[in-house]
Amino acid sequence: MRRGMVLAGLVLGLAGCSDRQVGKDAAQPAESALSNDVAAASNALLASAPVDSACASQIGVAATVCADPALARMDKEVARLFGLVRSGPSVTPDMVPALDQAQRNWTLERDRCGTGDVAKNCLVASYVGRIDDLRSNYADARAAPDPAAADDGTGEADGTPPRPASSGPFTVKCKGMTEPIHAVFVNVDPDLVRLRWDQDALIMTQEPAASGVRYTGKGSAGDYVFWTKGSSAQFTRPREKAVSCTMEPETPAS
Repeated sequence: MRRGMVLAGLVLGLAGCSDRQVGKDAAQPAESALSNDVAAASNALLASAPVDSACASQIGVAATVCADPALARMDKEVARLFGLVRSGPSVTPDMVPALDQAQRNWTLERDRCGTGDVAKNCLVASYVGRIDDLRSNYADARAAPDPAAADDGTGEADGTPPRPASSGPFTVKCKGMTEPIHAVFVNVDPDLVRLRWDQDALIMTQEPAASGVRYTGKGSAGDYVFWTKGSSAQFTRPREKAVSCTMEPETPAS
């Protein structure tokens, strides 16, 4: 499935205990509480899968993550990105303890989401936020993915390589908006995008589209639509007309 379908209303709360504590991460905007629409959409997005033998020995949050293909893929991607950062050429030995502590802090905050279906909204927000943090604040996290790490079964039918589990960040510049939008894509099923602009942040889910890739989400002010096609995009805010945008990769952080 291509990047795209917007998770109706996944405006999810993320606590600030990621790499921001290391001092390199940019401040992230606060996100609003879950709506009923968000909960319903997230449950549809992350329907429970049967627990296989590999998950039988897991307990707590680890069991919830292991049993869900989308969460498990995001968990694997967070581990991959953190490994790239920790062992990357931009990190000196004196930075490693702070990086490790930031990862432990994020894990503790993630675990506060709890377990089972009711925890999935929170877990999705936590994983997508962490992927955004790592990709946006560390150039080493943007290294080309290991094909084995990227393999989600996509691309095999037509012989194309599998998609990476995440991409970005991208800078999205829209007409009439003084500040650009920051976008990070997470390729699960359906795919997600996290947009940040001004003091707002929104996680959106892919929806079917006749052309391009369409994402939708519901924020506190109403419905949002983000539509991409190559390097072009459209962004629609509640009670406003769609504005045209351009999208390009952000300059990697040092």
